[in-house]
Amino acid sequence: MSFFSFFKAKPANILLLDIGDHSIKYLVMRPNQKGERDVLIAAEKQVDEISWEREMHGIIQSVRKEFSYIRSLHFALPPLLFRAEVFEYTVSRKNPKLTIGVKEEKELEEQIIRFSRKEIEYYFSQAYQIPAKDLAIVKLKLLKISVDGYRAASLRGLRGNSVTMRLLGVCLPVGYRMIRENLQKKHGIKEVRIIHWAEGLELFAADSNKEGVYIDIGEKATQVAIIKDNLLQSVKVIPFGGDNFTYALEHHLGLQKTMAQDFKERYSRMEFSEEMRKRTHEVLEREARAWLAACKEKLLLLDQVLPSHLYVMGGTSNLREIEEVAEEDGFRDLPLDGNLQVSLLSPASLMARMQFHQAKDPAYTPVAFLM
Repeated sequence: MSFFSFFKAKPANILLLDIGDHSIKYLVMRPNQKGERDVLIAAEKQVDEISWEREMHGIIQSVRKEFSYIRSLHFALPPLLFRAEVFEYTVSRKNPKLTIGVKEEKELEEQIIRFSRKEIEYYFSQAYQIPAKDLAIVKLKLLKISVDGYRAASLRGLRGNSVTMRLLGVCLPVGYRMIRENLQKKHGIKEVRIIHWAEGLELFAADSNKEGVYIDIGEKATQVAIIKDNLLQSVKVIPFGGDNFTYALEHHLGLQKTMAQDFKERYSRMEFSEEMRKRTHEVLEREARAWLAACKEKLLLLDQVLPSHLYVMGGTSNLREIEEVAEEDGFRDLPLDGNLQVSLLSPASLMARMQFHQAKDPAYTPVAFLM
């Protein structure tokens, strides 16, 4: 590329959209000449269960007006709508003493995917509580290959009795199956990707070597992912989130829903008198303990030793009661591999050079994972 054509090239702007239950958080980023990414916009738009799709289109249109060219759009949908889990399958080889060639490698991969798809569809059918025919597996991502228990980069050239593949399955109700293609067609963006929170988390953890239990507390649900041995081990969804804290304030303080939501946000910013903070703290602490119990119940079902570092993010993580009950003794009776540590994970934690107004706000961490 010549000196002059460099300045004529279109800027590689990237739009990241994290569509939640009550808001859409979005970033516009641009790679710079140092190989880093500059954040040009970081903002939030309030939505509801009916308007989120319309508001998403509105955000894309307004961003394209401000920045003439958007090269890539990466987006995630609400966690109760857009689910993921890790699956592992093993098949036996007919001729374990022979070296795996190109043909057998392809056959083994196809066999595992064919075999796993039915079980994955059944799992998600149970999770969504709807028939499998109403679901679409939008992604099957290979996380790990092993032969006779030994990890391998690929199957070709290896010998062994059994082949195991670990897959990340990502699922949507069938009505949303074409959402990526529709966005691409409507807005004319060259590259449109639907990305689950856990996909970005997996790449971050592999690069940073940070094992842990990662907890994203949204409004209607909490997502929990386990990273161990630099691998994504499990992804779970718990139907308990910020709305439960809002409802508790409604009930105990006699507030309307919109007032309770505003009240909760003002409390997290320490805007109240000592007496009001104490009364609010009592309500939220009880709810935090209920949230903790729901998380522990899900983690205990995994029946495995867990990383001892908890990384907490999402808008509701700004409530200090979350960190307090987690640090006290709430997670200590889980089977941990060391002394419990609890950290709020902000966008600035993901990338030290990431500088924008909300860089230290853990509410923006899930959208930053979409990088």
